[in-house]
Amino acid sequence: MTKYIIGLDSGTSSCKVIIVDSQGNVISEGTRPHKTFSPKPNYYEQHPKDWWIKFREALKEALFKAKISTDSIIALGVTAQRSTTVPVDKNGNALRPAICWMDARPSPKYKWIKEKEPEIYKKAFKIVDVQSWFIYKLTGEWRGSKASPLMPTADWDWDTKLIMNGEIPQDKLPDYKMPGEVVGYVTEKTASLLGLPKNLPIICGCGDKPSGTIGAGCTSSDKLVISYGTSLSIGTTSKLVARNPIYTGLSGIPKLYNIEMGLTSGFWMTQWFQKKLCKGKISSLKILDLEASKLPAGSDGLLVVPYWIGPDWSLMDLKVRGITIGWTSAHTIFHFYRAIIEGLIFEARRCKEIMEDCLGRDFKDVRIIGGGSNSDFVLQTTADIFGQHVNRIQTPSAEALGAAILASKGVGLYSSIDEAVEHMVRITKQFKPNPRNFEIYDDLYKHTYKKIQAFTIELYKSADTK
Repeated sequence: MTKYIIGLDSGTSSCKVIIVDSQGNVISEGTRPHKTFSPKPNYYEQHPKDWWIKFREALKEALFKAKISTDSIIALGVTAQRSTTVPVDKNGNALRPAICWMDARPSPKYKWIKEKEPEIYKKAFKIVDVQSWFIYKLTGEWRGSKASPLMPTADWDWDTKLIMNGEIPQDKLPDYKMPGEVVGYVTEKTASLLGLPKNLPIICGCGDKPSGTIGAGCTSSDKLVISYGTSLSIGTTSKLVARNPIYTGLSGIPKLYNIEMGLTSGFWMTQWFQKKLCKGKISSLKILDLEASKLPAGSDGLLVVPYWIGPDWSLMDLKVRGITIGWTSAHTIFHFYRAIIEGLIFEARRCKEIMEDCLGRDFKDVRIIGGGSNSDFVLQTTADIFGQHVNRIQTPSAEALGAAILASKGVGLYSSIDEAVEHMVRITKQFKPNPRNFEIYDDLYKHTYKKIQAFTIELYKSADTK
């Protein structure tokens, strides 16, 4: 009998559930958007009840599409957005909305709750992240993953140090396990509710970005993953902590690190463009891609620095915003769309070059994931701007696939994460650069884009933008 694994990715903007077989073939997928609300400027919160509702809906969709016997499902792996924090009672009920990772309140978020909402902090039975909350909802056990910390950190002993330093009592934290370990089994009641096998093993994963790194097969430092999702991020796996300006997080591979850079305003900008500027006149991003692909490299002189929600993470300053220059009467909305795509990929190249310089290596194997990876136009433009081959894997939902990979190792389907990756991840299409387009883009990037990008940063830093 074929064995199947479920990968759950409760990310910032949506919940994705995929069902894969032991070879990583995606049998089905379900997706539901999350609701994020902002009670104050730069405050971002979510309701855990909404996480659960959207998970149930996404799981139901995936199970319906799969048309398999649920008895053939052998494990469920979990990944989720990192550092988003919620205080809960003994039954897992939220005592306040979860404070999201991108919220302007300083990390770790539990400190803000402790200082500003002391009664809620005092009442809290546990302070948990999204992954730990899901593990409890599925198993009834207060457990979590060491690789999904409550705050940004590159310290594998972060939880022990929090307790030893007196920052948070041990009894307010779940019991943290290494990624890829079984943390419990689906309860009979929950199994009946969700349509899953009773006592299905639940395996803890890591944060969503590191999970995407594993799901793309980038488990060694010679490979780079680029995520064209809601945000734009690049990442690789490393044995060493990187120096600034690169962010170092915890990998889904125990004792290794996920080296990252990124841009908050990623490929959601394409949806923003379609909704705000096309106003229903263009029904599909595929149409925008088709029309933009007919235009020359460089968008006839129109250039975008895509800082709609600020610059890259190493330069995070909420005052800095995007800029568009080079307008003429000949430009159309398709020029603007293409210029946005080019601007995002220029940023991916800039971040890649910073990472290569800091790590002392060139990435020869570049893999693209996320919703933007579905577009041949986007991936061809990436190859043209980078001047090297770029690869698409079998699913854009690499974060959920990464959770399934860790789950496969957790239940003994494979003896190691590397073995699981070897069997469950594969490149399905490679895009080769057009030499003429690369020549145009390379000149534009080196002599124009980088100067305008630096000018944009300095302009907003020196200006009063209140």
